[in-house]
This record gives sequence, C-alpha cells and structure tokens, in this order.
Amino acid sequence: MFLKDQGCLLSKAPTGEDHNLLVFFLKNNGLQMVLSRRPSKASTFLNDPDLFESGELNIEKKGENKPAFLKEFVPHSRYQGIARKYKALKAASRLARFYEKNLIHMEFFDAAWELLHTALDSFSSKEQSDTILLKSLYVFARSEGYPVRENWLENLSPQIKSEIASVIQSPVDSINIESAKITAWIRNLEIFFQHHTDLLVPD
Repeated sequence: MFLKDQGCLLSKAPTGEDHNLLVFFLKNNGLQMVLSRRPSKASTFLNDPDLFESGELNIEKKGENKPAFLKEFVPHSRYQGIARKYKALKAASRLARFYEKNLIHMEFFDAAWELLHTALDSFSSKEQSDTILLKSLYVFARSEGYPVRENWLENLSPQIKSEIASVIQSPVDSINIESAKITAWIRNLEIFFQHHTDLLVPD
C-alpha cells in the first residue's frame, strides 16, 4: 500500500546498518515513522529531507504492524535559517519533540499543521526564538481546547499575566523581553501542561 501526503520532518536518526528512521508530521495522517536507506558515498540519491523540511512524500506500507519506507520526497519548504542559529535550532527542536509526543493523541491536524509551519518560518527568519516557542506552545494548547488562558494565565501574578498576554498578542518582531524571563514562562507553562492537561512535555 502506498500513501501520499504532505509531511514535515520532526526528527531523523540512523538505525541499523544502512537506514535512517524519519519521524514525520503528515498533514492528513498525523505522526508517521518511516525508514529510508542511507545513500552510499558513491550514490547521488538525495531523497532524504533535512530536519524541519516540508514537502510531498510517497510512503510504502507493507502492513499495519510493519515498518513504512520512504519512496519519494519532493521538498517545498526548507527553513534553512534555523540551522544557522543555535537558539533557533534548540527551540525548533523542542517544539518538534513536543509535536512528536502529542500528535499521536490527536484526531484533527489542520490547526497544528498551520501553527508548526508558521513557527518554523519565524524560527528561520527572526531572532526571538524563545518567544516563538512560548507563543507556539500556548496556541497549540488553546487550539486543542485546553483552557490555558483561564486556568494558567489568569492564575499568574498581575504583572506577569500582563507581560505574557502582551507577548501572546503582539507580533514577534515587536517583543523585546530578556530571554531568561521567557524561558521561565515556558517552563511554568510546561509544568501547567504536566499537571492540568493530557499534553506531554519533552524531557
């Protein structure tokens, strides 16, 4: 059986002697693990996408409980600026791990797909990586129906609540808050996820 879908590569790791394990977010099918053969040094086969790359892929599935294999990948979006900035790579990788842990429990994917690509574009082109991550986690939870504003934001101190609300509502380029403060807010939000939602937080 062959499956065609749009996919974004969340993680990639070698497995066995000659394969890579690719973890995709498929626009219509959610989380999908796929094996691809690593090219030899003499090979010109460049089918594997880079991390966070998005495009059209063709997967062969030989059975429900058997591994799927990548047959073709045609890239659409590469977000090359992420790899040039350590903070962006770190934040984008954490968001990707968050997606990897939570997509498996989801039924509908449109909002999460749009949110991920908006975040990846921002990680690639903007400098406020921590802010982008905070906004993305907040919007993800809200779009999944969790009362993140009522049960998290409203229970913070008035000053912190005001600052975070401004971050959530403002364009990324207009936000100038120290990174340590944003990082603390992200951790606080993730603790809320762990204790008050079904969302899973990366280690």
